[in-house]
Amino acid sequence: MRRTLVAVGCLCLGLSAGWSTFASAADRHMVQLRRMNEQEYRRSIADIFGPQISFAGMFEPDLRRRTWGGFLSAMTLMVGSFAATTFVPSWIAQLSAPGGPAVIARDVSYFAMLLNVGAIIGYLVLIWLTASRIGRRGSYFVFALGALLTAIVMFTLVRSTSGVLVAAPIAGFFMLGGFGVFAVYLPELFPTAVRATGQGFCFNFARVITGVGTVTTGYLVGSLGSFPMAGLIVSLVFGIGLFTIWIGPETRTWGLRDY
Repeated sequence: MRRTLVAVGCLCLGLSAGWSTFASAADRHMVQLRRMNEQEYRRSIADIFGPQISFAGMFEPDLRRRTWGGFLSAMTLMVGSFAATTFVPSWIAQLSAPGGPAVIARDVSYFAMLLNVGAIIGYLVLIWLTASRIGRRGSYFVFALGALLTAIVMFTLVRSTSGVLVAAPIAGFFMLGGFGVFAVYLPELFPTAVRATGQGFCFNFARVITGVGTVTTGYLVGSLGSFPMAGLIVSLVFGIGLFTIWIGPETRTWGLRDY
């Protein structure tokens, strides 16, 4: 019995030592493989963009159309959405003024909640729509068109707080939900070397332009004397997005590329 236990113990120790040796060797080979792949990757990127990756890489001939297409599409949706919805609480305050401050606060809160409920539904729909045959660009087109039509109806036909609240989730679905396209489309437009810079430029610089649109809306309200008319004028920018989205390529079958 004692000999058996000794034999089993020796076998276990041998297997343990063998496994440790194998694992160490495997780790060394994996580190070597990762280093080799990194070097090869850097060489391939250098061949395409040069040894130094810079901001200008987004405007190389192969990427120029992608950059401008992504930026202009993001800008039009942002300007239309934010500039057309940020002043709606003031419009509601005007419509609900006879009810007093409590009614105004209630209606503005309802508007914000319904707007975001619509946006969440829009995001969920886009998970399916962008992966379908419609693709990324087609999904953006559908949402930009829906946002344009919703804005026209809301700012020309609605004359009461209840009407604004009915339109709120529809506006949220198209105007805010459409931003879900950028989460998948912008990263796929750019290769790994400039992906973060490219999508950051398209999305965040568009937000800078959006600030100008919001100020313009305030000016239009003062000039036209009407919240709905100012909203209608600014919302027409959605129509530009119906064309800018076709500047860049469709990326549904691309995935995240290194080139």
